[in-house]
Amino acid sequence: MKSISAVITVVLILIITVSLVAFGYMWITGMFSSLGKGASTQTETFTQKAGASFEIDSVSQDSNTIYVRNTGNTKLENIVVYINEKTDNITIDPQIVEPGNIFSIKYEKYLPERLDQQQIKSNSWKSSISFSCQQFKSNVTGLLTNISLQMEDEYVFRPNSKLGIYSNTKENTVGDLIDQQIGIIKKVGWNNYTFYEGIFLKSGEKYWMCLTNDDGWALHLRNSYENGFAFTNNKYYDNIDFTFKTYVKELDTIKGKTIKITTPLYQLEKIIE
Repeated sequence: MKSISAVITVVLILIITVSLVAFGYMWITGMFSSLGKGASTQTETFTQKAGASFEIDSVSQDSNTIYVRNTGNTKLENIVVYINEKTDNITIDPQIVEPGNIFSIKYEKYLPERLDQQQIKSNSWKSSISFSCQQFKSNVTGLLTNISLQMEDEYVFRPNSKLGIYSNTKENTVGDLIDQQIGIIKKVGWNNYTFYEGIFLKSGEKYWMCLTNDDGWALHLRNSYENGFAFTNNKYYDNIDFTFKTYVKELDTIKGKTIKITTPLYQLEKIIE
């Protein structure tokens, strides 16, 4: 009887052990399966979010603007742009970009003012009417900030003199008014007009400066300025130039600079061509 009891005891112990092992296996398997599903879901969600991407669509050198397209499958937010490792003078529009849409990056930095164009020769002739114009060409893209005009009349004081900047037509004639500044002509010699907000000019394009109440604006009869001519006495004269100096703040071009665009899930860095 004792041997039978011992056998039964051993069998019971084996049954209990196997049951515990089976239970433990099932519990551990279930736990890892649950963890695996959670990890799979998290990985899939991260992968979807990491589907963010963008690329440069086009570049406008005239306006210093880069156009970037969202080529990913998620909207772009928290966009930060560096140009040559700096974030100054940069405007991003819009700040949130849906898939497939384009956002713009505008870089507006201007270099210090400098002399751009001039006609300083005069043979003591002067205008004698109330509206005269001089055509000129901009040598750089940037902001026209100041113009100086030379006056010859000894009775030169003009309290309400207006200097306007006009577009140039295809026929090389005076076009539409872009902006004008009211100034006071105080003396014989050079008088200055300041355009405080600046007038945006494009390199290589021609414009007109036109002065009202301008009796005494010095001119040259042999047209020594090769990039324009004069309008006075209601006629265009290809052998006359008025004296002037233009001062421009040149736009700091983006060409050749390194741009880095970053978001929390994607970034792009390249040299602008």
